[in-house]
Amino acid sequence: MECEEFKELASSYVNHQLPQEKIQEIEEHLCICESCRSYLGEILDSPKEFATEVLEEKKPSEEKNKIFIYAILVIAFLLSIFLLYLLLSYKY
Repeated sequence: MECEEFKELASSYVNHQLPQEKIQEIEEHLCICESCRSYLGEILDSPKEFATEVLEEKKPSEEKNKIFIYAILVIAFLLSIFLLYLLLSYKY
C-alpha cells in the first residue's frame, strides 16, 4: 500500500467502514511507515480538524451537484417556454 492510498482510506479506517482485508493491508502498512502512523495519530488526536479537512476535500463534488441542479433548472425553464409557445400557437 502506498501512503497516498492510506490517506484516502484513513477516515474510513478510523470509522470502521472498511472490509477486513483492507484493514489488514492498512495495519501492515502502518507497521512499516512512520509518516502514516503520525498522520493517523493526528487524526485520532484532533478529530475536529480532520473532519474539517475531509469536508473541504468534498467541496468540489458539492460544486458539481450545484452545477447539475442549475443545468436541470435551465432545461426545465426552456422546456416550459417551448410548451407555452406550442400552446399559444395552437389554432383551434
